Amino acid sequence: MEPIGADVVYIWEDEPSQQLNGYISFGQWEDDAEVDEFGINDLEIFFFSSAAELPTLMKAANGSDFQVLSFEYRYADGGG
Repeated sequence: MEPIGADVVYIWEDEPSQQLNGYISFGQWEDDAEVDEFGINDLEIFFFSSAAELPTLMKAANGSDFQVLSFEYRYADGGG
């Protein structure tokens, strides 16, 4: 079973001492919907990415304004 996203712990590059929790969706952003393609509410989604890109987001100076410190995959059945 393929993950639909990941629950992550991340930091902003300009605020590295503050760890935050978020959700990265591996789904498509739906322009006129309030949910991604898996039905996850846009207000829950911190970032849209792919499972393949997630290891890159864990590296410092990865080209984004944030760095993922850890993650747990989320599956459509709600399992981790």
